[in-house]
Amino acid sequence: MDSLFRKETETTREDLKAVFEAILFVAKRPVTVKELRRLCPEGMRPKETEIAAIIEELKIEYIQTRRSFRILEIADGYQMRTSPDFAPYISQFFELNKAENISQPALETLAIIAYRQPITKAVIEGVRGVDCGGVIKSLYEKGLVKIAGRLEVPGRPFIYTTTERFLEHFGLRNIDDLPHRGELSVLDENQETLDFNSRKKNEEEGKEKTENDGREEPETAAGDAEREDQQD
Repeated sequence: MDSLFRKETETTREDLKAVFEAILFVAKRPVTVKELRRLCPEGMRPKETEIAAIIEELKIEYIQTRRSFRILEIADGYQMRTSPDFAPYISQFFELNKAENISQPALETLAIIAYRQPITKAVIEGVRGVDCGGVIKSLYEKGLVKIAGRLEVPGRPFIYTTTERFLEHFGLRNIDDLPHRGELSVLDENQETLDFNSRKKNEEEGKEKTENDGREEPETAAGDAEREDQQD
């Protein structure tokens, strides 16, 4: 704002319009004319009537240029809102992108999958020490994990990895942007990281466990998500 209000002679109506537009854009509540006036440096504050006139100019511009948003007068102030014409599209967007509540058990399971993928249900349960069927199902339905194939051992259990949606949900460019494992309490720093071949060996040693998993898991990814135990 200092660059727009250096000298009274340099401040233009367009400068004021840009400042007020920026404030209304970020405001989460209606902003009054008095508040907009107080944002201007002393000695350069326009009259309230002039501020109201500038807001009216913005309102007209948005309508004439068919912008997707409007400035409405709400509770003695002004607030920027999207046009009602776009309500169906906005509702659909938020329906598809609902903020998903992830429970602590689900977050712990997701961390294990993220750091040790590709990984099977048996290995996940070996780390957590509890059955994770319901939690994995929940993460699968949220689109945060996917079935990337089967491990070629007796029972052929599913292999789980994270998804693009996982990256989007946590604001990551790629899996390498994950924090260091030591920053997460869910993973034991002293526990040896297993590579893919190590997990195969563990699966073979726990043949009975993996065979049970194989019988519990159906032949399709969709069936797996539907049939695994409901737990969280």
